[in-house]
Amino acid sequence: MERITLIKEVLQELERQKVEYCILRNYDFLLEHRTILAVSERSIDVVVSRRDFAAFEKIMDDFFFSKRKPQFSLVHHAYFRIEELNPISFDVQVGGVHWNDMCYLDEKEILGNRLKRSFFYVSSDNDMFVMLLVHSILGKRYFKPEYEEILRTLVHKIDRESVLGQLTDIFNVQIALESIKLIEENAFDVIMEDKYTKIFFFLSRKGRWRTFLPLIFRWIRWKRF
Repeated sequence: MERITLIKEVLQELERQKVEYCILRNYDFLLEHRTILAVSERSIDVVVSRRDFAAFEKIMDDFFFSKRKPQFSLVHHAYFRIEELNPISFDVQVGGVHWNDMCYLDEKEILGNRLKRSFFYVSSDNDMFVMLLVHSILGKRYFKPEYEEILRTLVHKIDRESVLGQLTDIFNVQIALESIKLIEENAFDVIMEDKYTKIFFFLSRKGRWRTFLPLIFRWIRWKRF
């Protein structure tokens, strides 16, 4: 079966069974019906609600997707299927968007604000802006060129007050204001100059250290040091 056809069938079945989900990023190939993929497009990054996760797993099983061996994360789950010698995979986060099991976009936000594009659901402009900015700082430690392009476009479309509130909750008001201003100025390198300070403020909010420290030990056990 063609890769896009299989993905479409899975996503339509999720909607038919009223499973709340949202594709996070790198979904242009679905809109353009492309078969040649960038590396970032080879896995479908999805958020699924906690309530619907059991139904999601059942659908993965019905479509003959196998679950990868669990790693150190408790909220990330990966499923794959080999079709015509090519892997098709879903990388799933349960209950919201996380970095190292610490949620920064809860499911009430990202699933409550999701939009339908063609045959699947994606995040709103506000949530996409926040996600790509925070994902780049915390996870990547750099801005991918395609993310820079999306952020430059979205910064003129977002509800500034709403995004400012989200980023303030994630970091603090100073980092939130500065980050939006620097994106407007196309100064992405400046945002990354103090990335570890931003990570420190992220960890210090809402007692996230209590999640981060046990995760370090799980990571050490997973690596078998």
